[in-house]
Amino acid sequence: MHKTTSIIQRTKIHEQLVELLTNDIMYGRYRIGEQLPAERELMEIYGVGRPAVREAIAKLALMGLVDVQAGVRAKVRRPTLTRLLDEMDAFVRVFLLTPDGNRQLQEARILLEVGLVRRFARERTAEQLAALAAALKACEDTLDDMQRFTAADVAFHSLFAETTDNPLFVGLDSALGSWLTGQRLATLSKPGQSRVACAAHRDIYDAVATGDPDAAEAAMRAHLEQVRGVWAENAPKLPVADGALALAEGLFGKPEA
Repeated sequence: MHKTTSIIQRTKIHEQLVELLTNDIMYGRYRIGEQLPAERELMEIYGVGRPAVREAIAKLALMGLVDVQAGVRAKVRRPTLTRLLDEMDAFVRVFLLTPDGNRQLQEARILLEVGLVRRFARERTAEQLAALAAALKACEDTLDDMQRFTAADVAFHSLFAETTDNPLFVGLDSALGSWLTGQRLATLSKPGQSRVACAAHRDIYDAVATGDPDAAEAAMRAHLEQVRGVWAENAPKLPVADGALALAEGLFGKPEA
């Protein structure tokens, strides 16, 4: 059994233990695929009590650094963006219950997609432009079928992240799309909105086809701002359970009067 030279003395003991365990994982003391020591051994190594060990392991699991199963020692796992975003899913869905939740996620989507479309306009290949043209045609061919048009709409927007070959952008784009599914369905249910969206897709395509990042940004921003406006006008007023609202307000604060 090895002893650590860093013994915890500050007040939030489990948070300090999380930091120490994270460092030990980062620097290879506990390797991916290996089990952490048992609770009693962790208590002795780090000089903490059982509650701190259990809270720290739970936090590491939430961070995606360990797998936890009943009756089995925690196992170090390889962190991935997908796992991290999956762990955030419930948190974000509670966030969406707050008055600012959808607005702030929409702003995040706009910033992300504007940056991605600028990159695409500068760096896209002929093959990538052809893929975007095919995605645009799929939108045009499904205007009268909301379910198929929604899928085509997702595919069109996803291309800008997918062509970066960067899993960070792909993961963020996919997560934002999933979290804002309700917004997408609500806006596309407005009569004529699919045609408005398809025309906006055409403007975006034309801009990137000419290799103009500024025009591409302007087209994408106009499109997403229009979508945001439709959502603001037509967002369904869904009943929210008192417990869920209390949880959201506890995490993110009450709206200002």
